[in-house]
Amino acid sequence: MASSAVFPSMKARQLLAVLTRPPLRYRVVRQVGSHRRLESHKPEGWWADSDDLPGFTAAGATFDEVRELAHSGAECYLERPVEVEDRLPRSDLGAGGSS
Repeated sequence: MASSAVFPSMKARQLLAVLTRPPLRYRVVRQVGSHRRLESHKPEGWWADSDDLPGFTAAGATFDEVRELAHSGAECYLERPVEVEDRLPRSDLGAGGSS
C-alpha cells in the first residue's frame, strides 16, 4: 500500500498569509476573480544551512552577519559549544575568492 502525506486544510486567505510572509514572501502580481498569480521574492544576501543540523538555516544581508548567526545558531541548536567550519560552494567564491 502506498503511503501518502497529510496536509492541513487551509482557507485561501490563510494560505495566502503564509505564502506572503517571510521567508517565502510571495506577492500577488495578478488577480482575476478568485484566481491569483503569485511571484516569488528573490532575496538578496546570504544564507547558510547544514546537513548536520536538519532544518537549521541562517540568513542575513552580509556574509559576516550570516557567519555570526550560523555560529551562534549552531550552538543554540545543539545546546552546547561547537566548532563550525565555514565552507562556500565554488559558485559563491567569485573571481577573487579562494577555497
